[in-house]
Amino acid sequence: MDKVHRIRHALGARDEPEGGGGRKDTIERAEIRSSLARGESGPAEARRVVKAALTKWDLLELEHVACLLVSELVANVVLHTESRSELTLRRDGARLYVGVGDDDSRLPSRRKRLRTAATGRGLALVDELSMAWGATPADEGAGKVVWFELHAGANEAASGVRDGRARSQARTGGDLRRPAPDLSGR
Repeated sequence: MDKVHRIRHALGARDEPEGGGGRKDTIERAEIRSSLARGESGPAEARRVVKAALTKWDLLELEHVACLLVSELVANVVLHTESRSELTLRRDGARLYVGVGDDDSRLPSRRKRLRTAATGRGLALVDELSMAWGATPADEGAGKVVWFELHAGANEAASGVRDGRARSQARTGGDLRRPAPDLSGR
C-alpha cells in the first residue's frame, strides 16, 4: 500500500467500483476540528468549515440544516461567553455529529421568549431540526460542548427533520446533560 493510499485509508476513504468500471472514493469515517475566531466572524467561519467538510464527505443534502444549526450554536458562544469556539465535525456513515465547545461551564437552557424578541430561538431550532442534541461538560473540566446530530437520508427529509412523535421518543425529557454519541468507532 503506497503512502497516498495509507493516508486515505486512515482518513476513512474507501474505493468502490462505479457503474463504468472506474473507482470512486467515499469517506465513511472522518473527523475535522477547527478553532474558530472569537467574535462576530465565528458563525460565518463555522459555516465555511461545515460546507467544506460536507462537500468533501459527499453529504451536501445536510448542508442547509447543518449550517443553520452550527450558526446558532456559535452565535450562542459569541453572545453568552468571552470564549473562542472549538468546532468538531465527525462523519460515521450517514451520521453527522457537530460539536461546538467553549470555555464557559454553564450549560445552555431553553427559555420562554416573547414572540417579538430578536434572540432566543437557537436551541428551539436545534431541537426541532436535529436527530439528537445535547450539552456535556468538556473533558478537560472547564467549559462545555453543545452538539447535535443529523442523518443523511433520514425519514421524510434528509435534513434531519422528523415528525414530533419520533423526535420526542429520541429525546431524554429535556435533560441537556446527555453525552455526545460515540462516533469514534472504538
